[in-house]
This record gives sequence, structure tokens and C-alpha cells, in this order.
Amino acid sequence: MAFDKKMSELLGKGKEAVAKAGAKAQSLSNQGLKVVEKKQLEDQVQKLLANLANEVDTAFTVHNQTSVDREAPEIKPIMEEIAFIREKIAEKEAEIQALKGKSTDSETTKEG
Repeated sequence: MAFDKKMSELLGKGKEAVAKAGAKAQSLSNQGLKVVEKKQLEDQVQKLLANLANEVDTAFTVHNQTSVDREAPEIKPIMEEIAFIREKIAEKEAEIQALKGKSTDSETTKEG
């Protein structure tokens, strides 16, 4: 009987370890997805900044302007989109930090 009890305990611990590993893998997967999404948003901002630089260059060289106003029809939509995407990047970063916190909290709880 002692052997049966010992085997049941070991199997129970094994199932618990598998469940913990699965939860950790899911957490890391979610975190990785958020990091990729954040990187894609950062890439979009870089493209928009290049587009903005091109518009400013065109204003100076082609249109012979001496200054460029951020409210100019060619500039304003690009600036607004950059601001919008930067807000999204901040949101993604907060989501990543929250997932990191949950991961750390769950590990502390499991160990404690």
C-alpha cells in the first residue's frame, strides 16, 4: 500500500509540474507576441519619420520654403499618426511589463 500511495503522490506532483510548465510557456508566448507587436509598431514609426523627413525636404528644396509648420497639410497627418502609434507602443510596453509582473508573481507564489 505504501508503494501505491507513493506512486500516486509522484504522479500528482508530475501532473502539477506539467501544468505549471504549460502556464509558464503560455505566459512567455503571450509576452513574446506583445514584444513582436511592439517592434512592428516601432518599425511603422520609423517609416513615418522617413516619410516626414521626405516631406520636409520637399518643402525646403522643391517649394523653396524657409520653414515648415507642423500644421501644414502635408505634415500634420504624419505627425498625428506618429503620435497615435507612439501611444500604442506605450500601451504594448505596459502590457509587456504587466505580463512580466504576472510571470514573476506566479513564480514567487509557486516557490513560496
